[in-house]
Amino acid sequence: MFNFKGFLTRDKNTHLEHLEDDIINRGAEGGENAINFLKSVRDMLSGSGKSANMTVKWDGAPAIICGINPENGKFFVGTKSVFNVKPKINYTSRDIARNHGGVVAEKLNVCLANLSRLRIKGILQGDLLFTNDLKAINIDGEKMISFTPNTITYAVPQNSDLGRKILKARMGIVFHTQYTGKSMDKLSASFGTVTGSSNRNVFLASAGYKSTAVMFDKQGLNKFDAQIRMAEGSLRRAKPILDLMSKNISDETSVGYRLKTYFNYYIKNSNSNMDKVKVMQQQFRDYYENYINMEIDARKIY
Repeated sequence: MFNFKGFLTRDKNTHLEHLEDDIINRGAEGGENAINFLKSVRDMLSGSGKSANMTVKWDGAPAIICGINPENGKFFVGTKSVFNVKPKINYTSRDIARNHGGVVAEKLNVCLANLSRLRIKGILQGDLLFTNDLKAINIDGEKMISFTPNTITYAVPQNSDLGRKILKARMGIVFHTQYTGKSMDKLSASFGTVTGSSNRNVFLASAGYKSTAVMFDKQGLNKFDAQIRMAEGSLRRAKPILDLMSKNISDETSVGYRLKTYFNYYIKNSNSNMDKVKVMQQQFRDYYENYINMEIDARKIY
């Protein structure tokens, strides 16, 4: 039996966004959401007894959607393409061969064979961690079992309880989203921690966050509160431009779309000497101006 703890939304989870991206996606409303989340973290670290709903983001791939199709009662597996206009839903290996190819098809066949035995109720989404691609490595003289589902390599001691479970399993996955609804095109997503009963063939990692953080002292709490008040003031002043920017976020030439792209690039390539707001602002102006000029040149008729 699978249990869920989290929050409900009408959006399908086709991409897990960063907290800082919400202000670009949804304007001032997204900014308020980010601030409210930070306040909940503040309450948790103040020792008030309140807790924040946080999950661990595993770097798995591809995204796997599986469960019971409410329209026909059949178990299926798939990728995010189950949400396509023409959905690719796989009930059999023949469906997988028709809808997918290469490594993705191989991994989906493993998922179909093993996840169907977990007696999943409803529909779940998770990130695949490994199938038949585990590797034995040595770190500081200790034997480890490793897997690299996306860009991050995870390593677990072979002789640990966790390591032994992984070695016995045919696949590993972490579930973080649950869907409910009467049809595949009208599902509501609940994001958070999804837990359930695994078997020896399926290693179920947990997305649950266990806090080991040191609590705020009075000085740290006052400093954090001051930063929150400053963010709230900035959000009120920026509301008109933020709401305008979020209206055409899906347009690849828009400022909002390009700002998200630039943020991701900047975070991956920044260093301690570059991490200054004024430098970042100027670099984004240069980046966006160059992008727009290239778009203009590409559309010129000579």
